[in-house]
Amino acid sequence: MLLPMTAVMGDPGSERVLVYGNSGTCSYAAWEGMQQSGGRSEIAAYINDDPTTPRIAPDGKPVIVFEEIDTYPGLPVLIPIHLPADRRMLWERVIAAGRRIIGLPGDPQWVHPFTTFGEGVIISSTTRILPGVNLARGVIAFSHMLAEEVRVGEFTTLGMRSMVLGHVEIGANVLVAPGAVINNGRPGHRRTIGDGAVIGTGAVVSRNVKPGEVLMGNPAMSPAEWDRLKRMMRRGE
Repeated sequence: MLLPMTAVMGDPGSERVLVYGNSGTCSYAAWEGMQQSGGRSEIAAYINDDPTTPRIAPDGKPVIVFEEIDTYPGLPVLIPIHLPADRRMLWERVIAAGRRIIGLPGDPQWVHPFTTFGEGVIISSTTRILPGVNLARGVIAFSHMLAEEVRVGEFTTLGMRSMVLGHVEIGANVLVAPGAVINNGRPGHRRTIGDGAVIGTGAVVSRNVKPGEVLMGNPAMSPAEWDRLKRMMRRGE
């Protein structure tokens, strides 16, 4: 189901939320949630199933394991886990427990009003989204910009300072690392990034990417292609 851009973290009837994870992108998303809600929402607790994790977070909030979720009855859950496969697994676990999953809508100054997005999408307040963008459920968009006519499949992660230029279709469960750039396609000929692909930090993609393919560098190539290039350069020395 597509939700309007008026969606917020929580709602007037449920202003306390649970956050799955309390480090890295999870702590950043929690901070974003507080900023985007204008103080109307409050983190009740973090969920972290690692038994070695301290039970009190740096901000003083309790840290619980998933089995303790019923001590916070009815509260919705924010799932900003970075890796797509992990986020999908936890999503199914939370839904099975009967909890609602929420997202973050980003800054309305930067997100085009006709953007469509599915349940639980998390958008940074610094992400600029141009017309014609469609984000499926469970997407994390911490990008610098998503240009016009970009479609992103479910549970894909777009890392901080990444950029997706216009007329691009990204599949499901894709990981785009921080600082990566996906160059634009053109009207009627979208650049495609296949399901499960991984785009490395700072990579610059100027071609279609196959499902499951791993690319790195500028220009973006597979690790095997980079190895071949290095061997050729050594032979030419």
